Amino acid sequence: MDLQYNITYRQKDKGWQYIISYKVDSKWRQKAKQGYRTKQEAKKASDKALSELKEYLLENRVINHDYNNITFKEFYEIYNYDNKLYITASTAENLKYSVNNFKLIHDKKLKDITTSDIQVVIDNMYRENRKQTTVRSRLAYINILFNAAVNKYNIITESPAADVKLKKNIDKPERRALDKKEVDDLLEALKNDKLSYYIVALTASTTGMRIGEILGLTKGDIGEDTINVNKQYKMIGDNVFGLGPLKSKNSNRIIPVPKTTIDAINSFMVLYSPAPDGRIFNFGVKRSFQTSLNRRLKELGFNVCMHELRHTYATNLIASGVDLKTAAYILGHDMKMTMNVYSHVNNSMLNDAKDKINNLFK
Repeated sequence: MDLQYNITYRQKDKGWQYIISYKVDSKWRQKAKQGYRTKQEAKKASDKALSELKEYLLENRVINHDYNNITFKEFYEIYNYDNKLYITASTAENLKYSVNNFKLIHDKKLKDITTSDIQVVIDNMYRENRKQTTVRSRLAYINILFNAAVNKYNIITESPAADVKLKKNIDKPERRALDKKEVDDLLEALKNDKLSYYIVALTASTTGMRIGEILGLTKGDIGEDTINVNKQYKMIGDNVFGLGPLKSKNSNRIIPVPKTTIDAINSFMVLYSPAPDGRIFNFGVKRSFQTSLNRRLKELGFNVCMHELRHTYATNLIASGVDLKTAAYILGHDMKMTMNVYSHVNNSMLNDAKDKINNLFK
């Protein structure tokens, strides 16, 4: 728990004393002990005493009555202000969307909100035919607020969102890798429909890059036979999109790219002016672009989303014999994620290995 405190040391009666001053329920209190031969001994004892004090306060859940009458909406605003420097813009945006879904409890005192209140909102979302992933996501973000109210602000003793009932997850269909003809047909259809969609889809299918990484490309990132992936186009503020850091440290990479793709990107740059921030693909909102492209693919007869092009590239990469470490680097994954996501390819490769071993020892 977060405890406001300070520790002082002083010599007293030919020995050393520690004094722990701490704030509980808007009042400062003290815990002191003396009789230590050295300051170092006093410090060691104070560290132990502080740890025990925190544990005691946590177990007994001392409530901060400064927030006694605060409403759910007011608490969200305080949390958002306190944490805006420490969370990403997309997290802040998702938190805002989630809070907006819980308007029924906006004006209710935080300490009076019950599990039943949360359940009513969740049930209404199901009645509105919200996707299961959306409902779970909204509840998860709301739970972040309640957990902070318990563990950081000490306003309530437990989260009312913890025991809310959700529908059971319906197993998602396994993500499918397209065959070569499907990819070729898709690219040909886009090429004859809209050039920008075609170049983005071509880049995704021949590099495995994420959509935000593709939309974040600038002229200097394009080499003779490589692309330098060093940034992405993402939400960087309240409804503000721009160039920002990549998803993780593994995402920074220089990847090999077919010459046909490099030539297509260079030709596109000749025909179209870059965005004001230098991006090759001058689209406004990443989410809107991806939705528009996926919708257009369906209109053209392809039941495919953009991420499946990345999945197809990755599957083909590993199935062709590229080792997992190299594949993980090219994809901007860590090894564990690559093995988990593409385990079906690994199993196929293991079966091939079994055949080879059997032949080897015949």
